[in-house]
Amino acid sequence: MQTLSQTKIEVETDDEVRARLIAAARDLAPRIAARAADNERARRISDETIAEAADAGFFKILVPKQRGGYQLDWETQCRVIVALGQGDGSVGWQLSFFILHNWLYLLLPEQAQQEIYGRRGFGIGPVLLAPADVKARKVEGGYILSGRSRWATGINHAEWILVGTKVEPEPGEEAKTAMREFLVPRADVVVHDTWFTSGMCATGSHDVEYPDIFVPEYRTADLDASIAGNGQGFKMYDAPQYRVPQFVSMIFGATAPQVAIAKGAVDEFHKKVRGYVSPVMGTQTINNIPSLVRLAQAKVRVDAAEQYLYSLARRLLEWATEGPLTPEQRVMVRSGCAWVANESREIVQFVAATAGSSAFMRDQPMQRYLRDITMMANHFYFDQDTAFEPLGRVMVGLDANTRLS
Repeated sequence: MQTLSQTKIEVETDDEVRARLIAAARDLAPRIAARAADNERARRISDETIAEAADAGFFKILVPKQRGGYQLDWETQCRVIVALGQGDGSVGWQLSFFILHNWLYLLLPEQAQQEIYGRRGFGIGPVLLAPADVKARKVEGGYILSGRSRWATGINHAEWILVGTKVEPEPGEEAKTAMREFLVPRADVVVHDTWFTSGMCATGSHDVEYPDIFVPEYRTADLDASIAGNGQGFKMYDAPQYRVPQFVSMIFGATAPQVAIAKGAVDEFHKKVRGYVSPVMGTQTINNIPSLVRLAQAKVRVDAAEQYLYSLARRLLEWATEGPLTPEQRVMVRSGCAWVANESREIVQFVAATAGSSAFMRDQPMQRYLRDITMMANHFYFDQDTAFEPLGRVMVGLDANTRLS
């Protein structure tokens, strides 16, 4: 009979957890792809997909071990999303941000973190930045939120909403531009059904109204500090993952799904080249040299984009381990991710351009890939001018002149 001291407790290593999560993402991918058309028609992601992602542990990837998470890294998040998101861009986008939002909740005070993470180690909900549309007014014990915000990705499955906005100066106080994050229970807001789009239809990113909601002080945090990389809640954790500026981390949430779509489009084009027979000429595409060349070029390009994304994610962790990020490191992440996003969009356009008219029938994934990635790549993170100018400025000794890095 074994005594308690003789009993060996098996604990997964970080590498074992990482491998398990990526394997689970690959296993889930066919079911996600099979639901894609129904998700798009419903303008929401299926409850089954969200439940399966939660059960797999994806939302805990960047959560500290003290909170019940895995305390892994951005490369793991990217690999999981690229693996599962090749059949449905909306799912890749929403799950990717749910992973990153669980990193962002850590900027909040201890009590709020306990409410979010609880015993299961994660929360679910959108994060919004709405300084022009939502007002925050200081009152005794907290703040009053009023207004309406857009782009609430994930609101259909939300438990919490985290919204960032300006705090109005108190009477007699000098005008200022202080920004705070406010955590609001889903039950306290009004959701307006506004998500009628040509791309990313299933994200259900509706408008959210805040009808004079009271938010206690402990559910708020200094957004300016988070943007600078000094979020108050992060100071409770020693790991380098929690010493990174907000936008430098969050951009990976928007980049990985685009690589997933590009890989999905190349795979779809591959199937077309291998099996298509022209109904007009009776010729096989597999014998068409230009199609083979285009397929090979697309394969090389998507592999380069994918590996560069992982490289950026690895380097971010390495840089954060060494100390505070330098201005060049901060803007390099954004410029690099913007390149990956643009390249992913161009890859999809490249293969769609010769995929044939039948690829644009509503039951074909290629037309959805094209619509989804066109919308994703237009996110403000990825504007090709504003994303690269800060890096060029820093390289010649100027200030980056941006808060988005």
